[in-house]
Amino acid sequence: MSTFHRYKTAYPNAQLTRTPDGVLEVRFRTAGEKLVFNGHTH
Repeated sequence: MSTFHRYKTAYPNAQLTRTPDGVLEVRFRTAGEKLVFNGHTH
């Protein structure tokens, strides 16, 4: 099983965070802003 530190930066359009009690939060982003759907992100 992969650890969070190994995959948290694996997805360029997803900002992953994990709380101390284990909840994973995923925010979809484009260059740090709201996600822009295009051919690359789709």
